Amino acid sequence: MSKRKRASLTGAKAKESLGAMGLLAHIGQEETQHEQRDIEEIPLARLIPNPYQPRSIFDDHHIEELAESIKEHGFYGHLWARQKGRKLEIVYGERRLRAAKLAGLETLPVEIRELSDQQMLEIAITENVQRENLSPVEEAKAYQQLKDELSYTVRAIAQKIGKSVGYVSSLLSLLRYPEIQAAVEEHNIPVRTAEELAKIKDENERKELLQQVIDGEADRQSLIAYRKGDENTEQPKEEKGERVRNANTPKAQHVVYAKWLRSLEKHNVETITDETREDTIQALEQLVSRASNMLEQLRS
Repeated sequence: MSKRKRASLTGAKAKESLGAMGLLAHIGQEETQHEQRDIEEIPLARLIPNPYQPRSIFDDHHIEELAESIKEHGFYGHLWARQKGRKLEIVYGERRLRAAKLAGLETLPVEIRELSDQQMLEIAITENVQRENLSPVEEAKAYQQLKDELSYTVRAIAQKIGKSVGYVSSLLSLLRYPEIQAAVEEHNIPVRTAEELAKIKDENERKELLQQVIDGEADRQSLIAYRKGDENTEQPKEEKGERVRNANTPKAQHVVYAKWLRSLEKHNVETITDETREDTIQALEQLVSRASNMLEQLRS
């Protein structure tokens, strides 16, 4: 097996190329302590993906484009991997590995490192979340892995990936009920809408409302109005379901808008925490923009 020396990947370059933080940045900084590291040419047959890879769907077209680039320009840089029996688990770069196979390469340059399961999991999730968007369900499952296998709290996950606690909580709510998870994957319903559905505990009621969302008869705001209206009222389920449909009718819309205004009036800016400040600003900006557009349309 041949070996060759290559210039080390500096901490700055590692962070720039991965777009990551925490453990990845730390590993990149370790590289500055070594002028050179041994890079081995490893047969592709020995390389296997990171078992903690959160991505389950790969864009075939993107892989093909990457393969063509490799054919024309060669394989840039090298991969990291850890020993696993007679195989080597790559730390990250499964798309590059797939493209290299498609391009007909027989070996790839690999740096073998000693990494724990925890590090493999953290790197796989951090690199994927920060470098290219996962699907909402893939991302939620990745965060659930951090909770289940490494006992991370929601706050710790948020700090690790550089997102808000509310953002992580919203995604995790997708996994609460299988039908909601399936709807996000198959019908592309918005995450925030799915989060509102997950707050409805009654199974039959939840499934009925979910179908209305899929059919375009209900959205997040109508679900919020529906839930708020039911907190202190008793009503047959069939009438409740009908009221969600009616929440989007012209007759009911002004009532919903009035509720939003009353809700805003109850909140004090001083009570907003640093953790929710960014999400609050974004939500208010969207609300102001949408309200301005509606006012222009109504006044024209």
